[in-house]
Amino acid sequence: MPANSVYPPITLPLNVWLGALTCLINYTQVAQTNNGGYDIPLLKDTQDSNVPLGNGKLILSADLPEVKEYSQVSSLLNVVNPVVAEQYIELKNFKTIPLTLNDYLMRLSFTNETDSANFAGYIRSLMDVAKNVNMYEQMVNLYQNWVPTPFDESKAIGTGKRGQKESTVEIELFDVSKLTDPNAVNTISTYNSNKIYNIILNYVARLNSPTTLYNEQGMKEFIKKDEIRMVINSSFENNILINTLATLFNSPKISNSDNYVEKYITIPDTMLTEDNQKTIIGWLGHYKKFQWGYFYNLATQFFDGSNLMLNNWLQYSYYMNSIDNYPMIILKAKLIDPPSSAEIQKKTPK
Repeated sequence: MPANSVYPPITLPLNVWLGALTCLINYTQVAQTNNGGYDIPLLKDTQDSNVPLGNGKLILSADLPEVKEYSQVSSLLNVVNPVVAEQYIELKNFKTIPLTLNDYLMRLSFTNETDSANFAGYIRSLMDVAKNVNMYEQMVNLYQNWVPTPFDESKAIGTGKRGQKESTVEIELFDVSKLTDPNAVNTISTYNSNKIYNIILNYVARLNSPTTLYNEQGMKEFIKKDEIRMVINSSFENNILINTLATLFNSPKISNSDNYVEKYITIPDTMLTEDNQKTIIGWLGHYKKFQWGYFYNLATQFFDGSNLMLNNWLQYSYYMNSIDNYPMIILKAKLIDPPSSAEIQKKTPK
């Protein structure tokens, strides 16, 4: 049987006591390096309802009705219709993951059936991990490729996407990479982190109040604080910012628990484009601004008795899109030259 591996065959050594005997291998260990793909916080947080029927789903939203002054003039027969908008989210993603196994011939490499079956199960589980990793990459791309529609005042609310009045917040930060002194690096990093934190704090308050500024429908909305998420680029993450954000979002600090990701989630900078790694600090807004859900998600298999091959398929379909009426802003960094040593001393906390 031709070998499928590029690795050379294992040469078993001779017994150190009796050279006429060959040593044997009785124990195997699976190097599991994909366990992180089973439970991905960003996917867990953005998953919404599944759509088992139809070609997608319709997002409905309505503006607040107008508050008017009391009048003795009768308005009994006046018609005041609500201002509503809709957005169609289409199913566009249809994926399959094929994988072939031969449980019988696999036993040639194991000393007991249990180990062989466990390894086959591990290989099958990687299909689900591959699905999750691919969807994670797609969700990160949805975040970093999101470009809000510019605001168009000529469009009335409910007549189509009106655009977003304020979508990008630019924060001037000192470029720490241009510093060499450790004390200066620590001082400027603290200064940058506090500046980012204070701006985030301000915009959390804005989002948690009546506003029309931060959604693409131009409607007035008032979201709850526990619906707000901060998704941050790891390039701008440090211990100071982690702990202050964890406090802001009422979550345990990272050193104590991983539950902090429920309201504060990190995207590794390596998953972002080179430009975004340096400029995007993160995204702040409603946790369902970017969302996904299944159309179907099922595993099937077929056993070919002619060659003992078991063909496996993981079939899944899903929608993934941004929702116009949920608020979101992008925090971007504008890096400037750091101050002189004397100025840095002034910024050092006493």
